[in-house]
Amino acid sequence: MKMILYRSKTKKIILDNSYVIHLLALAFFMLVSGLLVLRLGQDVNYDLLNYHYNNPQAFLNGSIDRNVGVSGILSYENPIRDIPAYLLMSNFSPKHAGFLLGAIHGINLWLVFEILYLLLRLMKMRRLTSITLSFFTACLTLFGTGFNSEIGGTMGDNTTSILVLSALFLLLYSNRSSRLVYGVSLYRILAFVLIGFSTGVKLTNMTYLLGLLLASLALYNGQRIKERAKQLFVDGVAAVLGVVAAAGFWYVKMWSLFGSPIYPFYNGVFKSEYYPVKNFVDPRWINDSLWSSITEPFSYFTHQMISSEVAFQDPRIPTMIIAILLIGGFFIVTKLKNITIKWNSELWALMVFVVVSYLIWAVQFSYYRYLIAVELLSLPIIAITVLMIIRKSWLSFIVLFVVGFLILTNTTQTSWGRIPWQPTNFGVTTKTFEHLEDSTVLIAGYQPYAFLVPYFPDTTEVLRVQSDLTSPETGTPLMQSLLVERIESAKQKHKTFFVLQADEEETMTRKTINHFGFVEGNCKEIPVTIRNHTPQKYRLCELDID
Repeated sequence: MKMILYRSKTKKIILDNSYVIHLLALAFFMLVSGLLVLRLGQDVNYDLLNYHYNNPQAFLNGSIDRNVGVSGILSYENPIRDIPAYLLMSNFSPKHAGFLLGAIHGINLWLVFEILYLLLRLMKMRRLTSITLSFFTACLTLFGTGFNSEIGGTMGDNTTSILVLSALFLLLYSNRSSRLVYGVSLYRILAFVLIGFSTGVKLTNMTYLLGLLLASLALYNGQRIKERAKQLFVDGVAAVLGVVAAAGFWYVKMWSLFGSPIYPFYNGVFKSEYYPVKNFVDPRWINDSLWSSITEPFSYFTHQMISSEVAFQDPRIPTMIIAILLIGGFFIVTKLKNITIKWNSELWALMVFVVVSYLIWAVQFSYYRYLIAVELLSLPIIAITVLMIIRKSWLSFIVLFVVGFLILTNTTQTSWGRIPWQPTNFGVTTKTFEHLEDSTVLIAGYQPYAFLVPYFPDTTEVLRVQSDLTSPETGTPLMQSLLVERIESAKQKHKTFFVLQADEEETMTRKTINHFGFVEGNCKEIPVTIRNHTPQKYRLCELDID
């Protein structure tokens, strides 16, 4: 017995002749996302204060060589992903910059709409049905706890997910495209360039690169093994080109400074003498066993903070896992009944991409922010599962509406730090630090300080003498030697020394600067407007040589 399930009879893609509906959807999702940011408030997340604002500015003005470890271990992440947000924040008011960032993040929703629409049309769904269901699903996606918490912000996951979803869409689209380069679809090549680029921009996206490579194997159109091997080779080359385009310049820079292309990460492999020989991991999210890593998202049915610093509840990912298991059970049952099921290879590719990416994430990270691309795809997979199992359209629509309503009403919205809209980003200007011309500023303590550094004069040297990278107790001898060498050089040039500190870290700061031969002198409070964040007060103190 054979049953053909949603298989297109032609290789030609089933899309509309008119692109108006797609352009209108893009405009709608960008507008709604931008307006939502205006309602949520100004982003002042910890990482923005720590490195998202300083890193791109340091790269653009060439202070990477002059300053040392301003943001601790994250000082030397590839700054390219933060440059667009930095330029917006530097040239527009916080409200306008937030709206524009939110509009950019809204492209994710449009890509969800396009991916689901493509798959539904391949499943022979009617055009109006496909548009309606895809639009409804993309709207619900806006309220995913991960995506919503970062919308209009600078943490980067909502930005790089645009590249990931674009790559996935192009891969699915390429399977029906006749535009070939040396026998491989041009869209497929572009897909892997984009996923490689996203990985170069943010290393954690390696999860999705591997997921897309394996998903590509599911796109079977009768090729022989030799042809598929050729495709996979071209995919890999395209991905490498994407990585090099995004991060090649940065890898060369880090190698020249520290002897490691991705310093200080994976130093157990590259063994830079400026960081302990170990691979950096965040132990807070690593589970004790593989099983607990894989099943962890089922805790998201309740309010918890197992895989994030902020508590949240969002049932969409565990519901997606249940949906995938239902599909697996569906095929097992049909196999036992000797029913042959054939369906679009694009659907297989989507499932493989999500499952592989999820499993790698579960083992490697288990940190929710790095799963946002999967979160964005969870509702489309749930929708497709319902449509596959419930063959009656009217009944499947009712089930989808009920499931969507239950997911939405059981999702909590979280924040990484927002305040009411202010006239400036942080309440400081370059005039606040005019007196730092040709001086050396030390930063001690573990609070985020780097957001202030872009306001310093270009001739100011900034040395972070205490952090997770440079502390006297934990830093490598070579890193400590570098700091001492810079301090002694500044002393010989008779530079004025200052220390930037937070009130709550005063005792820790005093001990650290004493270690480097300084005592604290006159202090001046720095006014900032980052309410609801700690520390509330920053001080700049002149230092005397002990």
